[in-house]
Amino acid sequence: MLKRIFMVPPLILLLSLLVALIFSFYLPLYRINNSVYQGFGYVFILFGLILDFWSLSEFRKAKTTIIPSGKPTFLIMSGPFAFSRNAIYLGYVLILVGLAIIIQSLAAFIAPILMFLAMNIYTIPEEEKILFNEFGVEYNTYKEKVRRWFGAGK
Repeated sequence: MLKRIFMVPPLILLLSLLVALIFSFYLPLYRINNSVYQGFGYVFILFGLILDFWSLSEFRKAKTTIIPSGKPTFLIMSGPFAFSRNAIYLGYVLILVGLAIIIQSLAAFIAPILMFLAMNIYTIPEEEKILFNEFGVEYNTYKEKVRRWFGAGK
């Protein structure tokens, strides 16, 4: 049951946001006091949101499930999925990095690391099994062309 709870990516994002805020206030480690850096944080958040909304539009166009444990009806390889097999999760990580920059606390950078690890350990392996079971060789070919997080190749 615990593993199923951790497989819900929006919940992991919210928990990671909470961790970032708690760590930044109660365990700041080191504060970066530079408003120029905050601007970069907003840029990261903007790119993360754009990536997420672009990804969602691809799911909507394909009329397939976005639920990680759901049964997909179409293998999306276009849009942001042409350069990231996990574009939505990449967007989440970018949002968390942006928040950490805006908060200006090194401790807040624990949140995107936790998000990345949770996705790699719990969610992505389960999704990959589902996608392989549904699409077989087509999914393996896609995996060879597009990296899990970003770029070409495995």
